[in-house]
Amino acid sequence: SINQVPANLHVVKGDAMLPSKGNGKVGYAACGTRFPQFGNATGRFSLVDMAFIAKAAYGKDVSNVQDAMEIILPDELGFAHSIVSRPSDTGSSHIFLTDIHFPAWNVTIIAVRGSTIRADWFENAYTWGEAAMLRTIQSVMFFPIGKTAPWLISALAKIRAYGAGYVSTAANHVDDVRKLRPQDELLITGHSLGAGVSNIVAAMKKIQGVGFEGPGVMLQHERFGFSREDADLYTFNTYMAGDPVPFVDTQAGDVQQLRTNCFFLTCHFQNTIVEDLRETCGDVIRREFVE
Repeated sequence: SINQVPANLHVVKGDAMLPSKGNGKVGYAACGTRFPQFGNATGRFSLVDMAFIAKAAYGKDVSNVQDAMEIILPDELGFAHSIVSRPSDTGSSHIFLTDIHFPAWNVTIIAVRGSTIRADWFENAYTWGEAAMLRTIQSVMFFPIGKTAPWLISALAKIRAYGAGYVSTAANHVDDVRKLRPQDELLITGHSLGAGVSNIVAAMKKIQGVGFEGPGVMLQHERFGFSREDADLYTFNTYMAGDPVPFVDTQAGDVQQLRTNCFFLTCHFQNTIVEDLRETCGDVIRREFVE
């Protein structure tokens, strides 16, 4: 449901929100949502925290991510953490997955980088190409894709012999982290491609997914082997009104649409959504993210 917190959404109210710039915006329904929404470490992170972490995933190396995290969740405020990054499997030096471990709370957040290198754009097409094609046919020709779409998407993907790609890498990584730290509550987050991968893996592995500007994932359930119910239970996505990317597939789970005025793909920039959430929801830490 858009622009409202569904009745089945476990909302944990955090500290009073302080507008960063006093712009008087009315807060979004999801501003009070805190993550994880379930498990033993419920409510440790705000939606604004998660947006900043998804942004930090774009760091080129571990030191870059670490510097960003010291601004986002500084140790001196009780957010002591350690970082481990996994390079991209494409041969690029850019990292793809970053584990941010909070030992005091037994929480690990897996941050998935969005599109940065050329291989990432191919991955977008490989993962959501069929869904985008069917959604386009539906909108242009008014042809109902109905309940057969997930099976058709799965069949088409098999025909062109493309596997799971980044989704498989991230899913296997979740398994590795579970073996390494079985006591930890796991969350997975990202922006754009990272958000889509995060929410697919969240539904597959039954962990909390928090996406920003992610394409929908519901039409992928047959292809990647998760249920529609798990997609609704474990995924969360936030996106800007006017951004076309979230609509290449059907949204699942809990969704918050943001209202800031922007134009087409400028709505998709990570800076746009971080600034809107920081100013509208408030930021008790009053962070400024330096590029």
